[in-house]
Amino acid sequence: MTKENNFSTEKSIEINSTPEILWEVLTNPEKIKLFMFGSEIVTSWKPGSPVTFTRVTHGQQWQDKGKILKCMPGELLKFSYWSSQEGYEDIPQNYSIITYTLIKQNPEAIKLTYRRENIPIRFELKNQEKHLPELLEKIKKLAEQF
Repeated sequence: MTKENNFSTEKSIEINSTPEILWEVLTNPEKIKLFMFGSEIVTSWKPGSPVTFTRVTHGQQWQDKGKILKCMPGELLKFSYWSSQEGYEDIPQNYSIITYTLIKQNPEAIKLTYRRENIPIRFELKNQEKHLPELLEKIKKLAEQF
C-alpha cells in the first residue's frame, strides 16, 4: 500500500504541573501504559535508539515501532512511528513523526503540544484525531495527580 498523502494533526493542552513531572509521565513505561492504550514501551530514550510499543487490542497483539530522533528532558521528545495496526507497509516513507513539546506557561502550568506529521493514510489521521483529546486528558490527569 502506498501513502495517500502527508497528513498531520496537532493539539495542545495546559497542564498544572512542572516540566520534570510531566516529563516523567511522558517517558516512564508504567505511566505510558496508562495513556497509550496499555502499550508496553521499550526504549533507552537516546537519539538514534529504537522504540517499540506492544499492546493487545481485541485479542490481537500489535507492535508499533520507530526511532528516537530528539530527546531534551523537560522540553521536547521527538520520534518516528510506524503503526502495525493500519495495514500499510513497514517502509521509511510510511513512518510518521510524533513530537511532544513542553513550554512553561507560568510557575504552575505547562503547555503540552502533541504534533504528528507525515501520517500515511487518511483513516489513521481520523483515528488519531478521534483519540488525541482523550490521550492528552489522560496525560494531564497523570501529571496533575503525580
